[in-house]
Amino acid sequence: MNLDTKKVMAVVRSNLVIAICVVVIIGALVGLPYVSEGFQEEVAKAVEKKNKSYKDLKKIKDGKVTIPGASPVKVVVNRPIIDRIQDIANVRKDQSTSVLTEARTQNRGSHANLDDKLFPGLELPSYELQVEAPRFHKRIIEEYKSLLENINSGMPPSIETVMKSLEQVQQQFLDRDLKKDSMDELEPGEVEMIRSDLAARRLDLYLREAESTGIYLDLDILSPPSFDERRTYSLYELFQWQWRFWVISEVLEAFKDVNGDNTTVLSAPIKRVMSIAVRDLMALGEPGAKASSSSSSSPSAPVGPSAPIGPMGSSAIGPVGSQGGGGGNQRAPGGGGGSRPGGFRGGGSGADKAVEEYEVASVPEAGSVNFDTAITGRISNALYDVVLIDVTLIVDKDNLADTLQSLVNGRFLTVRDLAIDRAMAYEDLSQGFLYGESPVVKLDLTIETIWLRSWTQDYMPNAVRASLGIQPLKIESEEDSEEDEFS
Repeated sequence: MNLDTKKVMAVVRSNLVIAICVVVIIGALVGLPYVSEGFQEEVAKAVEKKNKSYKDLKKIKDGKVTIPGASPVKVVVNRPIIDRIQDIANVRKDQSTSVLTEARTQNRGSHANLDDKLFPGLELPSYELQVEAPRFHKRIIEEYKSLLENINSGMPPSIETVMKSLEQVQQQFLDRDLKKDSMDELEPGEVEMIRSDLAARRLDLYLREAESTGIYLDLDILSPPSFDERRTYSLYELFQWQWRFWVISEVLEAFKDVNGDNTTVLSAPIKRVMSIAVRDLMALGEPGAKASSSSSSSPSAPVGPSAPIGPMGSSAIGPVGSQGGGGGNQRAPGGGGGSRPGGFRGGGSGADKAVEEYEVASVPEAGSVNFDTAITGRISNALYDVVLIDVTLIVDKDNLADTLQSLVNGRFLTVRDLAIDRAMAYEDLSQGFLYGESPVVKLDLTIETIWLRSWTQDYMPNAVRASLGIQPLKIESEEDSEEDEFS
């Protein structure tokens, strides 16, 4: 059918409104399904969003809030509640910080760094260590003597002193009382009289010493380090001397606290220290050896972690590098090796080179435990070091339980093991040891001491830090300092 376009346009013009409506109706029929589909998606998203908001509001409305120190309550979270929880959290944080600070202060106690030049000090060359080592050794010996004086220690008079005193008494007795020239001229009764008097005088000598002594102990029992001028000592060994002194002083000061300030051995709970030995000191790994010198240094056999620091200060772990002995690139026992390879990698300042020359031992993470080693489970880790000390004591039998409890009060000490045996009181009396009227026993103790690294590492030379799994510090050597000064 042929449509006349002109007639159609004329009809459209004469019925313009109707034509527009027809076009709109046709367009709606074609496009409405597409438009409605998009509209439905938008509506669905809006409904889902409102539903989620409703659930969130309901969760907030029905949720329970627990303010620290109070029971959980059903309440709508608001700004005052948030501020209150934040205030309490800040208080708890401050309390935790103060506890850590107090623990650090208490653990350090009166232990002071004995030489600011050595610890942590510079990377001193061997020729300067030859000068510093004897000076530091003299300081250590003086510190041990001061420690003994502080705890009011003493020993019975020596046999030579007793014999000399009794000979004088005997001669005075012959000259003044008996008017005789020698013992050969005495009657049996007079001989017995002199012997009885000499025995009383001897006991009096022992008694006077006991009444002025707080605990029987002398320097030889502490086995301070000896010094050999023919060898060179490393900073590692010198710091070991200092740390060993800290351990011994911590335990001896605990003994003093148990006995009290004005107590003598006649009434003290702890009467005598017969032996003392330190174990596991700096025993996590071998010294952080310098790879550049390990090939020229003589190897040393590693010593097990339970080996004691030998008498007269012999080192349980060899010195570092070429500074007097072994210390190869050993791995930490039980670990997976050093966390950084040793050796100098070139470039950088002298301080950077000194740091990179150390191999850092692996160390258990902070708070690690191992109950296969001891009932406490404590092992040296990134937070603290465990050092054991074995002591043999003569103690009052009647107050033994109180003595053990008082020993660890207020200190980072734990009695890990003990053994009780009969004390030879009468045999000891023949050597001048008076223990008083109360019965005594011999007590073998293994005491566990804890040393927080938060303060001990501040004084560690790099060799010690590396051997304990602590990153070495960048410390200038004297040569670097001189170069900077004149450059």
